[in-house]
Amino acid sequence: MNFYPANASLQPSLAGTTLIMPGPNALGFVGQLTLDLLISTLKLQKVGSIDCPDVSAVVGIDSYGPWDSPSVRTAMEVYQGKTQSSQSHSIKEQVVTVLMIRSKVEKEKGMVFSEALTSWIQSIGFSRVLLLTALDGTRRTDKQLGSSPLRYCTVGSEFSDQFPAALKLGWTAIESSSDIYTDTPCIIPPGGGLTRFILNEFKRKEMSLTVLSWFTFEGDNMDTVHSIANAVNDLVCLCSPKPQWLRPKSWDHIYGQEQYTRELF
Repeated sequence: MNFYPANASLQPSLAGTTLIMPGPNALGFVGQLTLDLLISTLKLQKVGSIDCPDVSAVVGIDSYGPWDSPSVRTAMEVYQGKTQSSQSHSIKEQVVTVLMIRSKVEKEKGMVFSEALTSWIQSIGFSRVLLLTALDGTRRTDKQLGSSPLRYCTVGSEFSDQFPAALKLGWTAIESSSDIYTDTPCIIPPGGGLTRFILNEFKRKEMSLTVLSWFTFEGDNMDTVHSIANAVNDLVCLCSPKPQWLRPKSWDHIYGQEQYTRELF
């Protein structure tokens, strides 16, 4: 796994910043869609790309909005920018780094990819890491159905040590589950994609990680994505409370968002 800066003459400063990334191969790609909102709203700039043989190659031309000129997009890219919140106390806390993983990790490459990704994150020295993923909504228990679909889990440092704002949020940790079909048991239920492998790697390397997850389904997850974005903002203090999230241009045709006339039918 190799990182290539967007500007060959300018190496971005990633160490000490907050990293937010999606759970690869997770249900509905809600992590990636949430990051679309964060990148577009915070006007984050692309600072580099990552080449990894375990990730399906993808390339396209797109822009996130009027502030962003059209450019080539690839499977794994790194974005960075300052938060718009006054609650951050240090210079480093005011900088957020986003790792976008647009395509799926190849079959049977999950553990290899997770080890390579975790090693890269460790080599950079991020101050904290937040992973966004989905959980299979069809597997919610009766008790879970009566509560918020939001769940979290951590390895390493305590949740409130990684994110002080957690003390006042009162979120529910992921409940223990015996319904895990894997030889490497993990607290992450089905739907989280490769999150369980990444979580295990962080634990093995004695690194800290927070996983923010949401029970959902395949299909139109626009409401879910906005809810996750609000939760991330509550936790990381990216911008003002209850912000008006800016939809990226790539969403113009997502899930039939474009309005068509009856004459087409």
